[in-house]
Amino acid sequence: MTEETVLQSKVPKAQAGQTLLDYLSNRFRYQTREAWDAIIRQGKVRVNEKAASPRQVLGKGYLVTYSVVLQEPPVDRNIRILHEEEGFLVASKPGRLPSHADGNFIKNTFIYILTETLRERGWKGEVHLVHRLDRETSGLLVVAKKPEAHLKLVRQFEGGTVEKEYLAEVDGAPTDRLVSRIRRGVELEDGLAKPTAVRVVAASGPRGALRLTMTEGRKREVRRLLAEVGLPVTRLVRLRIGPVKLGNLPPGELRELTPEEIRSLAQFTDM
Repeated sequence: MTEETVLQSKVPKAQAGQTLLDYLSNRFRYQTREAWDAIIRQGKVRVNEKAASPRQVLGKGYLVTYSVVLQEPPVDRNIRILHEEEGFLVASKPGRLPSHADGNFIKNTFIYILTETLRERGWKGEVHLVHRLDRETSGLLVVAKKPEAHLKLVRQFEGGTVEKEYLAEVDGAPTDRLVSRIRRGVELEDGLAKPTAVRVVAASGPRGALRLTMTEGRKREVRRLLAEVGLPVTRLVRLRIGPVKLGNLPPGELRELTPEEIRSLAQFTDM
């Protein structure tokens, strides 16, 4: 027998006054607006445990539930927590794991698995991504455990003050000419992409590897930048975010930050 899963969401103050259809299609974009309309009309969505319609207006704190049979592709669930404090934590996401719900991925996501892990340890609050990594990319993510921490950290990232260092393995030889072009910056459809630092760390025949430091966080920016110069990425890892480096750590284990990382992180988070 196929088992249904009930997903739920509590309406925040900012979305109060929206219709149920607007709320679901704007907040949970793994379904189209048309799909959400059909799902509501099929009776699979309820509001405060009662039958609902697409045009129902929601109030602050209303509980929206969605019954669904999940058929999610398998993922690598080995999330590694490098450091945890009262307001935030730093964790490593494996490749081929979505950061958040998208398409067929709802429970098999970084944020869902991390939340489960924290609740098994007694955490009862919500966690919020400060920034994201695409599904294929592995590496470091900062996650807020308190609303005030989320606000402060998001401001840091959106202000372009947080460095993110990547290791990119590429198809193609990273020649001096191409590296110079990357250093000057490459115009993409959403603006100039320019690393603050770039260097070749390996080159062998038709393949190579580079380390790049970026301060922006546009969608798939490193992949698009390197593809534009003829170096498509085959593997991408975020090695460092702010002062914290990935290093070597077995899955599921926590490590103590070095004194230098702790001092820098205090300035980075301003907490």
